[in-house]
Amino acid sequence: MTDFFNRPPKNNLEKSPVIEIATEKDWEAFKKIRLDAIAKDPEAFGSSPERLLKESNRSEEEWKDILKKDSQFILLAKNGLEPIGLEVTRKGKEENEWHTLSVYIKEEFRGLGIGKEIFEKTLEEIRKRGGKKVTLNVNRNEAQEAARNMYEKHGFKIINTDAYNFYDMELNLD
Repeated sequence: MTDFFNRPPKNNLEKSPVIEIATEKDWEAFKKIRLDAIAKDPEAFGSSPERLLKESNRSEEEWKDILKKDSQFILLAKNGLEPIGLEVTRKGKEENEWHTLSVYIKEEFRGLGIGKEIFEKTLEEIRKRGGKKVTLNVNRNEAQEAARNMYEKHGFKIINTDAYNFYDMELNLD
């Protein structure tokens, strides 16, 4: 456990956030936090105004379909009923490989250890599903420095720097 649980409440945080795998019943919370993520940090999510508009116009069924895919899982962090973070991971290219697509914590809840907690749950879920390797990409800008540092503390190594200004990172779980 992180020191998050021993800190006094901040920014209307009711108690320790609940972090769990999103299911169809969570589609509205997922939609809300996903749209917040791509609107507030488009560069980190490879987003654009057009993409935001497209995702905003998805139907309830389309949001539920995303949450039903066997090839991925989505973790939601909630403060009471309010979504405050998410993480999306899907099966990778190789057998037993998983790729974390995105991790997002609302700005007012950053620095409290929630990102670390959600990522530790991600690694736990990957292990449960037989995963042996995790990959991810982190933008090389200054705003993503804290995220890159967190991944390195979890044992991730930079394996490549791509032409799109991202670090490709990898962790072997063996």
